Amino acid sequence: NSKYIPILLLIFLDFISALLSVYFSASFIQINFIPYLNLFFYYSCLFFIIIFFINFYFGNYTYLNRSFAIDNIKSLIYGSILIFVILYIFKNILEFNNINLYFWDNYFLSIKNIFNQTVLFCLLSIISRIVVSRISLIIVNRKINNKDFKEYILYGAGRSGLALLDNIKNNN
Repeated sequence: NSKYIPILLLIFLDFISALLSVYFSASFIQINFIPYLNLFFYYSCLFFIIIFFINFYFGNYTYLNRSFAIDNIKSLIYGSILIFVILYIFKNILEFNNINLYFWDNYFLSIKNIFNQTVLFCLLSIISRIVVSRISLIIVNRKINNKDFKEYILYGAGRSGLALLDNIKNNN
């Protein structure tokens, strides 16, 4: 069903953002670009699992791309703060219990790296959503211009107004 495409796209973009944020945060600490290792991928998957559940909880996968607004940015920022807290707690649990996972390393779970990862992820996810929002607006405008629709103006209606407008257009 085509209604799941935006959701899957947002999840995919979050996964790419997680990969990039893990790699770049490690590169920032090292002060140069370091070779990509499987360790990055494994840790990125752990990071993404936390991201996915937090963003799902905050509803960051449920909105229409073309209605991305300040409320969505706030939600992504709050989610990133919670991701930071969860990773920090996870780090402390592992250290307290002397648990070493095969992909675990003090390098990835240092407080500086966790902070860098979450800030980078937050920025990358906001930027990717803004880009997707603009692209979806272009696509929608092309579809509207190719069809014979009456013009509507909804001021201050937000996501509910866009949903209503879509309903009016789809049902003539």
